[in-house]
Amino acid sequence: MRPRIQTTPRKKLYGLVSYFRKSQKGLLLNIKVAPKASANKIVRWENNALKVLVTATPDKNLANRSVIELLSKTLKVAKGNIEIARGAKQKEKVLLFINQELSILEEKLKAHLEK
Repeated sequence: MRPRIQTTPRKKLYGLVSYFRKSQKGLLLNIKVAPKASANKIVRWENNALKVLVTATPDKNLANRSVIELLSKTLKVAKGNIEIARGAKQKEKVLLFINQELSILEEKLKAHLEK
């Protein structure tokens, strides 16, 4: 059994609930993945999770790699600093961002979603 990751509750940032949660290892982000989509894109914030579409199939970890690559490009974070903390084989996942600044990631994600 995997040890639970301790988290702190989401805090308000700029009047909105933060997308990320802090943990002992870094920042956590809930996502919901839709594999086999027509394009790779981050769609919207929905039901406390970021909805992400990827063209890859869920076979052989391809969709997970596509999600990490997409978020890495969008948020300008090294792929090695993004891990799947929970839900590697499910559509609903929790990503762990290592060595990242909360306010910077929040700004980048907020700017991307407002486009």
